[in-house]
Amino acid sequence: MAIQPSNFEPQTLAAGDTISFLKALGLYLAGSGWALEYELSGPTGQYEFTSTASGDSHLCTVTAAVTAAWLPGEYELIGAAVNAASGERVQIYQGRLLISPNVLAGEAAAQTHAQKMVTLIEAVQLGKAGHDILESDIEGSRIKRLSPQDLRAEYNYWKTIRAEEIAAARAAQGLPSKRKIVPRFQVTGGFSLGLGTQPFP
Repeated sequence: MAIQPSNFEPQTLAAGDTISFLKALGLYLAGSGWALEYELSGPTGQYEFTSTASGDSHLCTVTAAVTAAWLPGEYELIGAAVNAASGERVQIYQGRLLISPNVLAGEAAAQTHAQKMVTLIEAVQLGKAGHDILESDIEGSRIKRLSPQDLRAEYNYWKTIRAEEIAAARAAQGLPSKRKIVPRFQVTGGFSLGLGTQPFP
């Protein structure tokens, strides 16, 4: 039996699940040449999908085989109505999509420790963590005992480690790392412009 489409964009998704939703937009009818384009953008990846016409409505379907390759994390989901004939484009949706690991495919076991920690802490920060997650250990500390400041510090730490892993994986494939190089400033008896220390006048 086919999946019954919902009437709205998803806010949560397990990688490997099918996405299916139907949008009816009176100003942007499929019969008038309009289609929908969606883009997912996050720290672990960027993905796109488009709609097909269902009468004058727009049916958006992403197969399980496609989402199985999507990396866990929190993404920004942007949707736009596009008319190829007229060249018009109008944004019709902006929201967040939290992608959880593809547990049934054993993805959770294949994740690096940093990737698991980023996903876990994001779940806590979004208030989507269950009791079992809240009792998990981070460097010997129970998550529920960490202050908001400590939790943010842990999150930033593991995000940095994960970014380094992604950069290394991309480099191994001959791809640009996409990492931003930030100059480091250090003062040792003078002032620094990031190009070496200059003595004080």
